[in-house]
Amino acid sequence: MDTARFNVAQTALVLQSVINRNKSSRCEILQIMPFDGKCFQYRVRCEHERFDRIAQEHELAEITPLQTKAAQLDERRSETKRDRTKNERFK
Repeated sequence: MDTARFNVAQTALVLQSVINRNKSSRCEILQIMPFDGKCFQYRVRCEHERFDRIAQEHELAEITPLQTKAAQLDERRSETKRDRTKNERFK
């Protein structure tokens, strides 16, 4: 039996064809499921979703440090935009 490619609490990308055909989605690995003889499966929770899903190992991709940095910048931009919108409402 091979070892699992991902670890619990690791962030990964669920490839676009699995959830949304337009883009990949970041998710957190919650649990490594028992090996079924074919491939590893993982219980994951994607950003902006309130439920868990099961993803097979080939449906996931590792996030590079560059992708992590880009995601952090996007998050800061959206926070800034929300703050501006909130401030405009109270003027």
